[in-house]
Amino acid sequence: MLTLLKLYSKIISNRKVGDKMYKFRQDLNFKIKHQEIAAKEIGITQPTLSNIINGKVSCRKVVAYCITKYIDINAEIEDYFVKEGE
Repeated sequence: MLTLLKLYSKIISNRKVGDKMYKFRQDLNFKIKHQEIAAKEIGITQPTLSNIINGKVSCRKVVAYCITKYIDINAEIEDYFVKEGE
């Protein structure tokens, strides 16, 4: 099964030393229904997706991109995520 993570990881360059991690914006109060299905399509586990959405953990740019495109294909990463340290 081709997941969003596999598809987009070929488009977005690999993480380099010093790259910023992305944290889900907590001012959105956003929930993803059917996280199990979403996580499978994105290519991560459901607990990881839940932790990212709840702001408990940060993620790489490619994961933030995949979650963003799952939510809204026309959205940009900055619509749902902020770079850590900003």
